[in-house]
Amino acid sequence: MAEQVELSVTFEHITLKRGSGFLVDGFIYTRKLVRKDRVMIRCQERKCPAKGYISDELAIITNASHNHESPDVRAIRFRAQLREAVGEERNIGLSVPDVYEQVKWNFLQQAETVQQREELEASLPARSTVERALHRRRSEVMPQTSAFRQAGRKPKIQMEKFGNLLSTTDLQATVQAWLKEDIPSFDYGGFVVGDKQERAVLLCKSKGVLAGVPFFNAIFAQVGCTVHWYCDEGTTLQPVCRVATVKGKACNILQGERTALNCMARASGVASFAKRLSSMAKQYHWQGQIAGTRKTTPGFRVVEKYALIVGGVSTHRYDLSSMIMLKDNHIWSAGSITEAVTNAKRVGGFSTKVEVECRSMEDATEAANAGADIVMLDNFEAEAAHKVAQDLKCQFAHLLIEVSGGITEELLPQYFGPCIDVISLSKLTQGYGVIDFSLKIQKEGVDPSNPTITVDGN
Repeated sequence: MAEQVELSVTFEHITLKRGSGFLVDGFIYTRKLVRKDRVMIRCQERKCPAKGYISDELAIITNASHNHESPDVRAIRFRAQLREAVGEERNIGLSVPDVYEQVKWNFLQQAETVQQREELEASLPARSTVERALHRRRSEVMPQTSAFRQAGRKPKIQMEKFGNLLSTTDLQATVQAWLKEDIPSFDYGGFVVGDKQERAVLLCKSKGVLAGVPFFNAIFAQVGCTVHWYCDEGTTLQPVCRVATVKGKACNILQGERTALNCMARASGVASFAKRLSSMAKQYHWQGQIAGTRKTTPGFRVVEKYALIVGGVSTHRYDLSSMIMLKDNHIWSAGSITEAVTNAKRVGGFSTKVEVECRSMEDATEAANAGADIVMLDNFEAEAAHKVAQDLKCQFAHLLIEVSGGITEELLPQYFGPCIDVISLSKLTQGYGVIDFSLKIQKEGVDPSNPTITVDGN
């Protein structure tokens, strides 16, 4: 009889082919029976005498006399994650090969060096060896999912669909113009790669808010490709992470690649900056709105304005037709603030708001008396802005007060106050950074994150 040895060791639950199991010190144990408050376990190998029990979240091994080599723990964990992933509801629309690639990509992120990654990848089972088992697993899980739905299962709350803001026809026309600019005649690279079916992975390589999904989708739809997303628009991405998969002909993927990445990088840059300022306002419990301005990139306004919304701030007016804003040039040409507001009201009617740019309390009072809906305090220091805003609110409680001009991210908190309703910054659409994305066609044994090459070649 084997010597009784009690060892308190950590363990983890794993999913086996026919149920649940336990991974204890690198060996697989299966549940045999439950005795009082103990779960009796035995080594998975039929002729192995090793056994023990689980109690109080600890594995107690009473006989550690294994008569065989320990299995590859990494492969066990990988297979367990695969089985769980194919049964998850969020992956229902994803093919089994795509699930495999997604889990493999996430699993390989454990490696810190190229050499470690190669060793880890070599330990994993090839897709062909597990694909049949994964298909069986999905066939077992899918009917259950359908039954839940038929029974009236409460639907999962979805992220806001910002794409519904966009006109489909305008979106198609816009991406057609972008692609025409990038491919005015021959696509020489497309001839090189041909039209074989490929799968490319979209990677985010710097921290930021994901924005621009409808434009990315429309670009690849225009060139005959499909996109599957792993992240919802508006979420904050941590590098390096897998964001989406693009499928289609190799030549078509590469036709849309640069245009789609340019759009996504800039949209996400705007949204990230907007999210940062929006979070700052919440931190200070300010109830007003931060807004972008009309200082956008010609031909790219729809993307930048869309990204502001994804980032959680106001777009202000979209164009000259959205709201009547009377600036100094309008007032000087019209003759006075009162004359300018009167003319604006006559053509704008009841449905269009009128805003007046003011440089003093006197200008703001005249604008309010003339019927302006919004007064913008232009280039006011924070202390002066708060004083004028408070005086205006005492006289005109209905008046919306905006401050703008020279406000930076560092100065922004100084303008948070109960009498200021809107703070607008041109930097939201003029000084934003970009988020680093890349699109890589997947190839066995190649790291799609494209790591930096060092002197030793790793």
